Amino acid sequence: KRSTFTLKNVLAFVGMLAMGATATNVAAYNTPGHNSGSCSSNNNIQSVFTSGGLYNISKINSGCGSTTGYTYYSSPGTQALVTRQGANVTLSIKNGNPALVQNCKVWIDFNHDNSFTSTEQVYYSPIAAAATNATGISIPTAAAIATTRMRIRLSAALSATTGPDDLLTGGESEDYDVNILSQTIPDCDTVTNFQVTNQTLTGATITWNPPAGGGAVRYETHISRSPNPPTTGSGYNPVNTPSVTTNALMPSTCYYLHVRTNCDPVITLNAESKWTTYKFCTVQDCDAPKVTIDRITGTTAVATWDPVPTVYAYEYAVATTATPPVAGTITTSTAVQLLGLAPNKGLYFHIRSKCNPTPESVWKTVPFHTTVGTGVDDVNGGLDLDVYPNPVQNMLYITLGSKIADAATVTLTNITGKVVYQGAIKGDMQIDMIQSPEQQQPCL
Repeated sequence: KRSTFTLKNVLAFVGMLAMGATATNVAAYNTPGHNSGSCSSNNNIQSVFTSGGLYNISKINSGCGSTTGYTYYSSPGTQALVTRQGANVTLSIKNGNPALVQNCKVWIDFNHDNSFTSTEQVYYSPIAAAATNATGISIPTAAAIATTRMRIRLSAALSATTGPDDLLTGGESEDYDVNILSQTIPDCDTVTNFQVTNQTLTGATITWNPPAGGGAVRYETHISRSPNPPTTGSGYNPVNTPSVTTNALMPSTCYYLHVRTNCDPVITLNAESKWTTYKFCTVQDCDAPKVTIDRITGTTAVATWDPVPTVYAYEYAVATTATPPVAGTITTSTAVQLLGLAPNKGLYFHIRSKCNPTPESVWKTVPFHTTVGTGVDDVNGGLDLDVYPNPVQNMLYITLGSKIADAATVTLTNITGKVVYQGAIKGDMQIDMIQSPEQQQPCL
């Protein structure tokens, strides 16, 4: 349950703590009376300090705050007590007189009506010379949720009937701010509405909305590739504004930003919210495709490749060197037939991707080698024959265009010169290359 009407008061007070502003009340409190010259180096409230508060007073060895005998310590920080309805705090007061017992009274304006009444008196006791007295104070559960006032009076002339504003001879009076917060402790809420901008190959900027109920002092952030929030108590990146920018990520990769709110413990005892996780991805890199060169003949080949994300075109070239060209031929296809190649030649296929938003990839180079042709133009001075297909994979066909001798033979060799078939030929014939022990392209 959130007491949102209390947060405005709390944030205003915490803001004053941070900026060093002076806490004031709408209507002035009455000024306690002291005879001229009452406060002296031996006749004063030497120190005031509290414990058990969310913020505590720590006014040590202050001596006389003014020659009038009255000081309102209105500066925030160590001169103000911050506590809650129903809380218990300890107040300690030191008598500045080294030789004289002095009486002390304390009031807190719990109903915040800018005055002190007898029902708001929380302490009355003598304090021995140079001694420190401590007393416990219970903050009523019905106390006003406000920045109110505490008054401390110390004097040998102070009696049980002395009021908060009465004239005193000797001694000193001091006022302090007491900020009383709601007994209902608000949650430290999570952040909302993530937005990612400035995405690049290696980074992004991510913003979010602070908790609607306020209270955020800073944020703890953690970026990883795991969707699970951190479990350790360290290693987070604290930021004071609701945004984070990173430039140390991998391209084409998704990450998770984990954010939790860190609230001021004055506002909430649940000082950290739950983690909120947001998934984002870096820009897709422009990769060169993975190429396969096959169906190679003496003069042709086919290049194929898998599509690359974000590509709108590819650029390719065939060259006799491994050095990539300055430019090539543009295509939107993922396959291209290479024609007019030189037989039995080592060649290089160069390709690169053209992408959006990343302009283009580096060149990728794939070497390949064309084959030696298997066609026969002239055998035994005028024999006309046709041999196909080229290259052969299964059956090799030989068609004769003229008569041959009865004892003619045919010999097939592969591109290394090794004999892979030898036999008689009397006319058109076919040779099953699958049955060939070498199963390689022949060369007549």
